Amino acid sequence: MSVHVAETQRQRGAGPFPLHGHGVPRPTVNGEIWVFNKNYTQYIPLSIYDLQTWMGSPSIFVYDCSNAGIIVKSFKQFALQREQELEDYCGTPAPPDSDSSPQTQKRNDVLGKIGTDPSARLPLTPVAAINPSHPLAQMPLPPSMKNCIQLAACEASELLPMNPDLPADLFTSCLTTPIKIALRW
Repeated sequence: MSVHVAETQRQRGAGPFPLHGHGVPRPTVNGEIWVFNKNYTQYIPLSIYDLQTWMGSPSIFVYDCSNAGIIVKSFKQFALQREQELEDYCGTPAPPDSDSSPQTQKRNDVLGKIGTDPSARLPLTPVAAINPSHPLAQMPLPPSMKNCIQLAACEASELLPMNPDLPADLFTSCLTTPIKIALRW
Protein backbone atom coordinates (compact mmCIF):
# COMPACT_ATOMS: atom_id res chain seq x y z
CA MET A 1 0.00 0.00 0.00
CA SER A 2 1.28 3.44 -0.84
CA VAL A 3 -0.06 6.96 -0.96
CA HIS A 4 -1.13 9.13 -3.88
CA VAL A 5 0.24 12.66 -4.33
CA ALA A 6 -3.20 14.32 -4.34
CA GLU A 7 -4.23 12.45 -1.18
CA THR A 8 -1.08 13.72 0.49
CA GLN A 9 -1.83 17.31 -0.52
CA ARG A 10 -5.39 17.05 0.86
CA GLN A 11 -4.13 15.87 4.26
CA ARG A 12 -2.79 19.27 5.31
CA GLY A 13 -3.49 19.72 8.98
CA ALA A 14 -4.92 16.23 9.25
CA GLY A 15 -3.78 13.46 11.57
CA PRO A 16 -0.79 11.24 10.94
CA PHE A 17 0.82 10.80 7.55
CA PRO A 18 1.32 7.05 7.08
CA LEU A 19 3.88 5.70 4.62
CA HIS A 20 3.70 1.96 4.07
CA GLY A 21 6.63 1.03 1.91
CA HIS A 22 6.20 -2.66 1.17
CA GLY A 23 6.75 -3.18 -2.54
CA VAL A 24 7.62 0.50 -2.97
CA PRO A 25 11.07 1.74 -4.04
CA ARG A 26 13.21 2.71 -1.07
CA PRO A 27 13.57 6.36 -0.03
CA THR A 28 16.38 8.19 -1.80
CA VAL A 29 19.34 9.89 -0.16
CA ASN A 30 18.18 13.07 -1.93
CA GLY A 31 15.15 13.21 0.37
CA GLU A 32 12.47 11.63 -1.81
CA ILE A 33 9.84 9.00 -1.09
CA TRP A 34 7.78 7.21 -3.70
CA VAL A 35 4.03 7.70 -4.15
CA PHE A 36 1.52 6.71 -6.81
CA ASN A 37 0.64 9.00 -9.69
CA LYS A 38 -3.02 10.07 -10.07
CA ASN A 39 -3.89 6.96 -12.09
CA TYR A 40 -2.25 4.60 -9.57
CA THR A 41 -0.21 3.12 -12.42
CA GLN A 42 3.34 4.05 -11.47
CA TYR A 43 5.42 5.41 -8.63
CA ILE A 44 6.74 8.96 -8.77
CA PRO A 45 9.21 10.65 -6.39
CA LEU A 46 7.90 13.09 -3.79
CA SER A 47 10.34 15.41 -2.04
CA ILE A 48 10.20 15.42 1.75
CA TYR A 49 10.46 19.22 1.45
CA ASP A 50 7.17 19.26 -0.50
CA LEU A 51 5.62 16.86 1.98
CA GLN A 52 6.51 19.26 4.81
CA THR A 53 4.91 22.10 2.87
CA TRP A 54 1.69 20.18 2.29
CA MET A 55 1.35 18.73 5.78
CA GLY A 56 2.46 21.75 7.79
CA SER A 57 3.30 21.68 11.46
CA PRO A 58 2.56 20.16 13.86
CA SER A 59 2.04 16.79 12.19
CA ILE A 60 2.78 13.15 12.87
CA PHE A 61 4.66 11.08 10.29
CA VAL A 62 4.79 7.28 10.40
CA TYR A 63 7.38 5.66 8.12
CA ASP A 64 6.74 1.92 7.95
CA CYS A 65 9.26 1.10 5.25
CA SER A 66 12.81 -0.15 4.80
CA ASN A 67 15.52 2.48 5.24
CA ALA A 68 13.04 4.75 7.09
CA GLY A 69 15.94 6.49 8.83
CA ILE A 70 16.82 8.13 5.50
CA ILE A 71 13.46 9.90 5.58
CA VAL A 72 14.03 11.10 9.16
CA LYS A 73 17.46 12.46 8.25
CA SER A 74 16.08 14.23 5.16
CA PHE A 75 13.16 15.62 7.16
CA LYS A 76 15.52 17.16 9.72
CA GLN A 77 17.75 18.56 6.97
CA PHE A 78 14.81 20.20 5.19
CA ALA A 79 13.42 21.53 8.51
CA LEU A 80 16.74 23.29 9.15
CA GLN A 81 16.73 24.58 5.56
CA ARG A 82 13.22 26.02 6.08
CA GLU A 83 14.27 27.78 9.26
CA GLN A 84 17.32 29.25 7.53
CA GLU A 85 15.12 30.47 4.66
CA LEU A 86 12.75 32.06 7.16
CA GLU A 87 15.66 33.80 8.89
CA ASP A 88 16.92 35.05 5.52
CA TYR A 89 13.50 36.42 4.54
CA CYS A 90 12.46 37.90 7.87
CA GLY A 91 15.81 38.83 9.32
CA THR A 92 14.95 37.11 12.61
CA PRO A 93 15.37 33.56 13.83
CA ALA A 94 12.38 31.25 13.45
CA PRO A 95 10.43 30.74 16.68
CA PRO A 96 10.52 27.37 18.41
CA ASP A 97 6.72 27.30 18.72
CA SER A 98 3.78 29.24 17.30
CA ASP A 99 0.04 29.02 17.32
CA SER A 100 -2.14 27.46 14.63
CA SER A 101 -4.44 30.43 14.04
CA PRO A 102 -5.84 31.24 10.58
CA GLN A 103 -3.18 33.95 10.31
CA THR A 104 -0.46 31.37 10.90
CA GLN A 105 -2.00 29.09 8.29
CA LYS A 106 -2.04 31.96 5.77
CA ARG A 107 1.60 32.72 6.53
CA ASN A 108 2.46 29.01 6.12
CA ASP A 109 0.83 29.05 2.70
CA VAL A 110 2.82 32.12 1.65
CA LEU A 111 6.11 30.78 2.99
CA GLY A 112 5.45 27.35 1.50
CA LYS A 113 5.23 28.98 -1.91
CA ILE A 114 8.37 30.97 -1.20
CA GLY A 115 10.27 27.79 -0.38
CA THR A 116 9.34 26.10 -3.65
CA ASP A 117 9.57 29.08 -5.99
CA PRO A 118 12.70 31.24 -5.69
CA SER A 119 11.08 34.01 -7.78
CA ALA A 120 8.26 34.30 -5.22
CA ARG A 121 10.53 35.49 -2.41
CA LEU A 122 8.96 38.37 -0.55
CA PRO A 123 10.89 41.03 1.36
CA LEU A 124 8.88 40.64 4.59
CA THR A 125 10.97 42.92 6.79
CA PRO A 126 10.82 45.91 4.40
CA VAL A 127 7.03 45.48 4.12
CA ALA A 128 6.71 45.72 7.91
CA ALA A 129 9.05 48.73 8.01
CA ILE A 130 7.17 50.58 5.27
CA ASN A 131 3.61 49.69 6.29
CA PRO A 132 3.13 48.02 9.70
CA SER A 133 -0.59 47.51 8.97
CA HIS A 134 0.11 45.49 5.80
CA PRO A 135 -1.25 41.90 6.09
CA LEU A 136 2.21 40.38 5.58
CA ALA A 137 3.64 42.51 8.38
CA GLN A 138 0.94 41.33 10.80
CA MET A 139 1.13 37.63 10.06
CA PRO A 140 2.75 35.55 12.82
CA LEU A 141 5.69 33.35 11.97
CA PRO A 142 4.90 29.77 10.94
CA PRO A 143 5.40 26.98 13.45
CA SER A 144 8.71 25.20 13.30
CA MET A 145 8.90 21.80 11.61
CA LYS A 146 10.60 20.76 14.84
CA ASN A 147 7.05 20.49 16.23
CA CYS A 148 6.47 17.40 14.08
CA ILE A 149 6.65 13.86 15.44
CA GLN A 150 8.38 11.24 13.31
CA LEU A 151 8.04 7.52 13.93
CA ALA A 152 10.32 5.32 11.83
CA ALA A 153 10.27 1.53 11.65
CA CYS A 154 14.03 1.19 11.21
CA GLU A 155 17.37 2.94 10.75
CA ALA A 156 18.67 4.32 7.46
CA SER A 157 20.65 1.15 6.71
CA GLU A 158 18.07 -1.41 7.86
CA LEU A 159 15.51 -3.46 5.97
CA LEU A 160 12.12 -4.49 7.34
CA PRO A 161 11.69 -8.16 8.17
CA MET A 162 9.82 -10.23 5.61
CA ASN A 163 8.01 -12.95 7.53
CA PRO A 164 4.70 -14.39 6.27
CA ASP A 165 3.65 -15.00 9.89
CA LEU A 166 3.77 -11.27 10.66
CA PRO A 167 1.68 -8.42 9.22
CA ALA A 168 3.45 -6.58 6.39
CA ASP A 169 2.95 -3.33 8.28
CA LEU A 170 4.14 -4.64 11.65
CA PHE A 171 5.36 -1.25 12.92
CA THR A 172 2.06 0.46 12.12
CA SER A 173 0.16 -2.47 13.63
CA CYS A 174 2.15 -2.09 16.85
CA LEU A 175 1.17 1.59 16.97
CA THR A 176 -2.50 1.18 16.09
CA THR A 177 -3.38 -2.17 17.70
CA PRO A 178 -0.64 -2.88 20.26
CA ILE A 179 -2.61 -5.30 22.42
CA LYS A 180 -3.72 -7.38 19.45
CA ILE A 181 -0.16 -7.58 18.12
CA ALA A 182 1.28 -8.40 21.55
CA LEU A 183 -1.21 -11.21 22.10
CA ARG A 184 -1.05 -12.60 18.58
CA TRP A 185 2.72 -12.60 18.01
